[in-house]
Amino acid sequence: MRRRPRRGEVGASRGVVSPLLAAILFSLIGATGLAWAERPREPEGAASSGDLRFHARAIPFRHGEKEVRAEFSIRVPYQQAKFLPKDSVLQADLRITVQLKSMSGKVVAQQQQAAVLQVMDRTVAGDSLLGEIYSVGLPAPPGQYKFRVLVEDLNVARRG
Repeated sequence: MRRRPRRGEVGASRGVVSPLLAAILFSLIGATGLAWAERPREPEGAASSGDLRFHARAIPFRHGEKEVRAEFSIRVPYQQAKFLPKDSVLQADLRITVQLKSMSGKVVAQQQQAAVLQVMDRTVAGDSLLGEIYSVGLPAPPGQYKFRVLVEDLNVARRG
């Protein structure tokens, strides 16, 4: 009579799955993956609306009981800005405004800054993958907020 191998020994079974059960399991995983792929993904950051398209993201930082700061990252693709010749470069002039509002709609913090984009080559100015990233930081009391980012192209009447 042959001795059955003990756990951990060579020849011991490790919970073999039947081929039928494995086929059912893989078909369920595949169907779930297809259903997930067809569902639209949530955007990574807030996307803009209006004439000028950009992406914005807010990251809150809390440093104690009363010290809170929100850092905003705003990416403006070169393709969205109107570049005009200036001296030996092409230049686009933008204005970026960030507002932090309480849940009741009251503006708690606001900052506005000018942004100047300069490129040497017209093909670079029309590229949709290249762009500038701007950072804006706002202090605010602890709480829940909504934010609004406005990007205006000062060379043409476009805003997003």
